[in-house]
Amino acid sequence: MAPRRLVALALQWMAVKEGAILLVDEVEHALEPHRLRHLLRVLREAPGEGRGQVLLTTHSSVAIEELSADELLCVRSENGITTIKRVSSDLQALVRDEPEAFLARRVLVCEGKTELGLCRGLMSFWAEMHEGLPFAHTGTALAVGQGSLSPKRALQLARLDYKTALFADSDKPLDPDPAALGRNGVTVIQWSGNVATEERVALDLPWSSLQGFLDALIEVRGEESALSAVGSALLGGRAPAGASLDSWRDQGLGEEDIRRALGQAAKHTKALKRVELGEQLASVVGPVLPTIAESDLAAKLAQVAAWCYGD
Repeated sequence: MAPRRLVALALQWMAVKEGAILLVDEVEHALEPHRLRHLLRVLREAPGEGRGQVLLTTHSSVAIEELSADELLCVRSENGITTIKRVSSDLQALVRDEPEAFLARRVLVCEGKTELGLCRGLMSFWAEMHEGLPFAHTGTALAVGQGSLSPKRALQLARLDYKTALFADSDKPLDPDPAALGRNGVTVIQWSGNVATEERVALDLPWSSLQGFLDALIEVRGEESALSAVGSALLGGRAPAGASLDSWRDQGLGEEDIRRALGQAAKHTKALKRVELGEQLASVVGPVLPTIAESDLAAKLAQVAAWCYGD
């Protein structure tokens, strides 16, 4: 099918006269990703050959990723009114990293990879909360926001008329701030208490599940390094002996101190800020959410789920 598709496009290409407009609907149809990328490169050269404009439509993330941000236009038609908005060059990184976001009806911008992984890992739990409806049916895409750039990225998507939310830490101020984002159509969901996601999870998990948090930290840093990081966060800087939270309590460490030290150790572990580790935390968090429904962790994750499902 792909060769025939390319032959047909080539014949039409040869028939195009100077200054004409070439229209290609669903440019990805019947093409493997590598063929599609090559075709887009050829079409991009058309104006330089005096062949006028090339206009194409696509529902392919591969096509979006191959093009530059300023070559993309978002076209919407509602109630007989059609609007066209150009994608800002400031969103070039998002075009490359998360092209699926531009094909969604709503976009949840996650401040970092921890938040992104946590949401991805909770998809099956959220589906159970919504009568088995898969997350894929919500029309929501998850996009990583790259830390301090997250508010601006969310704002730019909202200006392209995407329903947009920002899921962020609360340990640092947002710029623009939540009020300004809200006025421009961005729903902001942040933890209470000026904490990072890792800290919120460590503070709110049941004690019986907190060992899984420590296990994830040890997997990334190694036991010696992880315990040293926890010790640095504890008052006095004394690293606890062993890798059992119950034994730490037996050594005289208070539960609240242990929780805060775990959260801070994870927060400052750059290697932990990976999608895979966020997903691993989700496997610990998801099963216990019904038992901690009054916690800020459960409440804010419920808000995220409700927004994604359009509740």
